Amino acid sequence: MPQPATVPAAAAAALATADEPLRVGGMTLASRLVVGTGKYASHAEMQTCLEASGTDCVTVAVRRERLINAAGENASCSANWATPVPSG
Repeated sequence: MPQPATVPAAAAAALATADEPLRVGGMTLASRLVVGTGKYASHAEMQTCLEASGTDCVTVAVRRERLINAAGENASCSANWATPVPSG
């Protein structure tokens, strides 16, 4: 009869804290999902996808060509529910 799989101690510890808020530096994040702002076809698509993801931490490229696009929109993330984190 096969033996049940065992979970390594480090993985078990990570699973035990998965429902707790993630604390990074001075930030407390409810979601452990981190999403980037690059590669979207439009600002509207990016905003829709970020909101649908449920993340509260969004990475923003600091070397981006323009932070304000031709339509005058913040080309990074202008959501008031997310914490922007520079990526580079």
